[in-house]
Amino acid sequence: MFEWSGVKFNNSKKYIFFLFLLSVFNIARGDNSPLDVHYRLDVELNTANSLLTGDCYITISNFDSADSIVLLLKPNRYKNINTKSFHSAEARIEEPPYMKIESVKVRSKSVKPIFINDSLIYLPTRYNQNKLEINIEYLLYIPNGTLTEIPVKEGDLYILNSFYPEIDINSLAGDKFKNRDFFCSFDVTFSVDSGYAVIGSSKIIKKHWNNSKVFVHFEKCREKYFTIILSSERKLITKHYPNIDVYILPLSKRKETVERIAELVKDFDSWMSTKVSGSRSCISISVHNLPDFISLPGVILIPHSELMKIKRGYLFSVESFIHSMAKQYISFETIKLGNELFTPGLELYLVKTYLKETGITYTPNIQEKIYRKLIGYIVSSLDKFHPQGNEIFITSTQNFLPITKEIAEIRTYESLKTIINLLGEDKFFGTLQEYNNLYGSKNIRGDIIHFVAANNPQISDTLITDLIYQKRRIDVSIQNLLSIKKNSHFLNSIEVKHNLGMSAPIKLKIYFKNNNTPLFITDTVNSPRDTIFISSKTPLRKVVIDPYKDYKDIDRRNNRFPKPVKLTPFFSLPEPEAYQIYFIPTFDFNKRDIARIGIKLRGAHWFDLRPFIPAEERNDWAIGVNFGLKSKSPGYDIAYSTNLKIIPGSPRIEMNARSYFDISEATVSTEYYIGDIRYLFFYKMQGYKKLKITLTTQKVKTLTFLDEKRWETGRYNFLNLQFINFHNWIYLRHMFVANFGFTPRFTNKDFNFLKYSFDIQVRYRLVGNIYALNRIFYGRINGTPPRQKLFYIFGKNNFENLSFSSFYQIKGSGDMRGYGKRNLSGQNILTSNMEFIYNLVLFKILDFDIVIFGDAGMVSQRTLNFKMENFLYDVGMGIRINLFENIKFGISSPFYVSHPPAGEKKLKPRFIITTDLKTR
Repeated sequence: MFEWSGVKFNNSKKYIFFLFLLSVFNIARGDNSPLDVHYRLDVELNTANSLLTGDCYITISNFDSADSIVLLLKPNRYKNINTKSFHSAEARIEEPPYMKIESVKVRSKSVKPIFINDSLIYLPTRYNQNKLEINIEYLLYIPNGTLTEIPVKEGDLYILNSFYPEIDINSLAGDKFKNRDFFCSFDVTFSVDSGYAVIGSSKIIKKHWNNSKVFVHFEKCREKYFTIILSSERKLITKHYPNIDVYILPLSKRKETVERIAELVKDFDSWMSTKVSGSRSCISISVHNLPDFISLPGVILIPHSELMKIKRGYLFSVESFIHSMAKQYISFETIKLGNELFTPGLELYLVKTYLKETGITYTPNIQEKIYRKLIGYIVSSLDKFHPQGNEIFITSTQNFLPITKEIAEIRTYESLKTIINLLGEDKFFGTLQEYNNLYGSKNIRGDIIHFVAANNPQISDTLITDLIYQKRRIDVSIQNLLSIKKNSHFLNSIEVKHNLGMSAPIKLKIYFKNNNTPLFITDTVNSPRDTIFISSKTPLRKVVIDPYKDYKDIDRRNNRFPKPVKLTPFFSLPEPEAYQIYFIPTFDFNKRDIARIGIKLRGAHWFDLRPFIPAEERNDWAIGVNFGLKSKSPGYDIAYSTNLKIIPGSPRIEMNARSYFDISEATVSTEYYIGDIRYLFFYKMQGYKKLKITLTTQKVKTLTFLDEKRWETGRYNFLNLQFINFHNWIYLRHMFVANFGFTPRFTNKDFNFLKYSFDIQVRYRLVGNIYALNRIFYGRINGTPPRQKLFYIFGKNNFENLSFSSFYQIKGSGDMRGYGKRNLSGQNILTSNMEFIYNLVLFKILDFDIVIFGDAGMVSQRTLNFKMENFLYDVGMGIRINLFENIKFGISSPFYVSHPPAGEKKLKPRFIITTDLKTR
């Protein structure tokens, strides 16, 4: 917090008020012309202590005396470990970075900057000239990490992004501040030890050496911002082409891979220059160990795992790289669209069009097919259930957060494809060329939506806006198909309806009777209804309109005639402002009942109870019924959850009730986040702690369809308190879970017992993508518990008849995988797990682990007897799949077991289904 003249500033909202007070002394000219900001950077990196020293010279042309200048020190957003910014990035930086301002001069005169907070500095400037010169000397400490939004050291790479103070300029317009529109140019000199290879956002024009230092001079360029990458372990490979230079920092000298990357850059740049008149002088490429492609101005970071996939032509990998290339032309100022929502759609359209027009044969890739199917399903669900007229650009649930960006791109791409289909591709690219020729060399930009509409009167500004902002649902449909025989021919009339509000070219795919070869035609269809006439020798068998999905159609089930029969069993993306229901069919196999079949309805609704509850709140519910084929017994389960906003911390209350096989069970639980946690002297160990309280009541009437070795009849009430302390620091994660539960004596007649357990798990990286996991679990029960509440050496004993649950590895039990099919249980347990994990990221939403494991421990009815013959242990290997960091599934093979069942060998093939140890 900063205090100045009695005024305290503890957040950025105060900053606007502060600027207003300072600006009352200025006289606004009302000049809103775009600014021209030029950076001259002279920086040196000391790799011994990861400290960067810099001189930043900033020249601002067309500066107004009413303008207020603020310096943004982006690394300092993460300087304070108590801030939300640091907590959000704590898993990606090992220690806080910081940028220290040594001195500031305005027109060669020293000024004292006013610190609004750690990352915002106000520069008092009361000058009437329209050109302003600022000189800033600063220091920057660079931490280890993977947060590429700021300067970090990742492995052998220094990734320097936002390594200089950035200018933000606000102008007083009336009684409000607004950001001035401005463009940046850069003139950069960078020095480092002579053993380092250096690339950056622009072409390298000169290098010279002085006293074991290398000085790299970059060509003056205009970019959104400037980035530098350097490494001491790699050699720079440069490819010179007539229109573009390619700089590559590979991990190894694979010449054929480097050649392929460089050729793709050259070909895409040449293709772009013909389509939109955009061009770059250079592209810098580095290989890194992170799982994602990262595109920065003039710089692309490629995952090492993708290099050979690109060389071999895997579509998903090639498309991801071309997508990074498209961002160089669209997102980073080469083509200034003036509309942020238009940008992602155009980037994806350029990628798709380039891949289609190049005609390259790509290697089939099951990964890409699964990914596309999944994304397509989510997008169609969003479009179908998203409220019409709502300008929310993207909606997602927690499970789908990793791919939110991809969903947004596809939704805009489909809207843009509709616009392009109405205009024609040649006309659209011609309009882009006109736009770029007009604004490409000027420090001003126009709104691309208005520009397209103004240059193409056949399509309205409103339609383009509605499509880009997701405000209109397009529906193209076949209303009727009629065939009349006249002499030897058939006259077929196809009635088409659409709500585009203008004449539209629509493609048709037509099948004739006794002929499986389709006929493709394109016809202009008026709005809202029109009829297409086709003469044929045989009657039409089937008609499909818009077969290539050129239009962002909300419902494709009416694009065929006759209409197909299609059953969608469920969707899982509930939307606000809606009451939604979806169903999941139940078909559970089990040992004693052959199968139980049924149906489960799930839903979510929002209600408003202001002022009792401060805001609208989402509530989830579920109702399921099922029936046992052998037992002839019905079952049900119901659930409801909501947040209690009126209680501090807004805890979520969950209520569940179910009945199967003469078992009735009901639970009420809530989770309460206690807050963040930090250790003395180990400030970088960040995390959270929470408390979960659960009240359970269970009654078992008979054991007719239950395993009598794991179940007892009777009734009990059980209150359990669970404390979780979780920490995550890049490659080190650990968790401590403590459970304490008891049966309140005044409510229990059949059982009275106390149960507690402690679970400690640590996961850390050994080298590269190889990790290790250690776990210790201890538990004890006092009193007389039912068999279903004992500790089991493997698997949490629940309704073991249902869904193979006795074969699942669930957090809270012993988890000794070699004993998955045994009923080893007791009131005392001590187990330990060790895993070595090789982690592969197949694509952004899916992790694939290859695991080698060993488990050891013991379980007993009374006191644990620590003798070697009582210790159980197993060794094995397996695989695990982790989807969305939420859906986890795996198969383990404990091939060696110290105490096998009678008649079995210690060493033999064994397979069990497992879930993750919940350590991610």
